[in-house]
Amino acid sequence: MNIQFEIKEWSSPAQLKACAEFLLKLADAAPVPSVKPADAAPVPEQPAPKTRKAKAEQPAPAPEQPAPAPASVTLEQVRAVLKAKSDAGKRQQVQALVASYGVQNLTQIPQDKLADVLAKGEAL
Repeated sequence: MNIQFEIKEWSSPAQLKACAEFLLKLADAAPVPSVKPADAAPVPEQPAPKTRKAKAEQPAPAPEQPAPAPASVTLEQVRAVLKAKSDAGKRQQVQALVASYGVQNLTQIPQDKLADVLAKGEAL
């Protein structure tokens, strides 16, 4: 018996599971050919592969670990710090900090500058 099938794409895990279950049922139902020892061809003995003595190996250098990426700062984090500073009486300093980035409000500051704004805001 020769069964061939092709898997192109699965839409869902349920389809993959159904296919696997079908194949298991098919395998259970397929007759297993019996081979009698007299019918079996003798298997020639393979010589053991030759091994070479390893030279003194130096351990491979550990791969360089990249520096961990700084955690991305969210607008909400910056807003919370600046609000706390503003509520603490530093409203003009907070407004000056935001204006120093050439914008009128916090939401106009580019994402890549938020970490700087957060650091400067915490220093106020």
